[in-house]
Amino acid sequence: MEYEFRSGGKTPKYATNGMCTLELHHGGWFKNGVYKKGKVCYLDNIIEDFLSLLDLLKIGRGLGYDVDNSQVEQRLEIRGKIPEGRLELVTSDAIVVKMVGHIPSNKVIVLYCSEIEDYEYDADAENCDGDLTHNYQVKDVDYIEVEDEETFENVGTKVWSKRKKIKLPKFKQYRRDVDLKNPEFRLGMKFANKKLRIEAIKEHAIIHEQLKIGNKGSTVKIKTQIVKGETVFQKIYVCLAACKEGFLESCRLVIGVDGCHLKGPYPGQILTAVGVDGSNGFFLVAYAVVDIESKDSWIWFFNLLIEDLGITNRKAWVVISDKQKGLVPAIETILLTAEHRMCVRHLYSKFRASHIGLALKHILWATARAAIVPWWEAEMEKMKNEDEEAWKWLKKRPAKH
Repeated sequence: MEYEFRSGGKTPKYATNGMCTLELHHGGWFKNGVYKKGKVCYLDNIIEDFLSLLDLLKIGRGLGYDVDNSQVEQRLEIRGKIPEGRLELVTSDAIVVKMVGHIPSNKVIVLYCSEIEDYEYDADAENCDGDLTHNYQVKDVDYIEVEDEETFENVGTKVWSKRKKIKLPKFKQYRRDVDLKNPEFRLGMKFANKKLRIEAIKEHAIIHEQLKIGNKGSTVKIKTQIVKGETVFQKIYVCLAACKEGFLESCRLVIGVDGCHLKGPYPGQILTAVGVDGSNGFFLVAYAVVDIESKDSWIWFFNLLIEDLGITNRKAWVVISDKQKGLVPAIETILLTAEHRMCVRHLYSKFRASHIGLALKHILWATARAAIVPWWEAEMEKMKNEDEEAWKWLKKRPAKH
């Protein structure tokens, strides 16, 4: 997707709520808490409810930063203003929601982009004297800081021209004789060659029973198929004993299910089942990785989940979903007598495509929260008085959903 950035001009006046502009400072760096030598551009017509960290990373790529959505470690840092007035590093969607929830009256969110730079260093160059103001110990430290903006050549094996803090990576070398005794893959682990990495992954898959030993009562199911004489991974299902027991002992009989794409070199879908705890928070129950989100994959997932949770009286359970990609036929097959409800967030994302406005949004949520039919009818009447076309759209969805 290509973004149309503007370098100047006035911020548009939005006729409806839910839209904003991003003011993007880029091409510079932070020095003593102040952003230096950056440029400013603007991106208009941003839908507030849909803004996420992934969107910001994609925008950063559009600004020329090196961004790979499949990597956990990014080379781009984004900071934004939060309600307290200070800049905070945007590391999750929760921080994005906090910024969106406190947009100023001019409908502009201010963001600062800076690049993370990783440098190799010479561990023997422990003491850096000469033109530097202080001595720095390169060994066993996380950061090196250069005091001047001139060029120095005696700090490790690299040359710096700007003052900045530089994180030094400490990746552990994989050792077969040690690491396979207690298999654990960590971010940044290095392998001597591709063959050794494949061997380690195979060994780790073979002894996945360690997961059930460490958390007794857990369920781990791996399904494979034989292709041209080789075993090929198909899907995996995991339900940890602690999650299962916690859900059965303290959560309501409500399960939310959804699926999403896996990004990176190994495509697929991850299916999840979550509950609602006493504080109205999410509680993970089980998850699976499959090739595609379909009726068959959901039936396989639900069968294992029902067995784990010991579901017998299915009429007492409620399932919440987006009702897409095989979920409806799967639930009708496996959990026919359970109450099936639609996720209001997914419903609203479709609703706002043709019916935008804060008033309509509030009425829609009030309609969804109505516990009895008379309350639902009263909220629907409010919707009709506000926008008859929106009322007709929502009327097509039965009240029980």
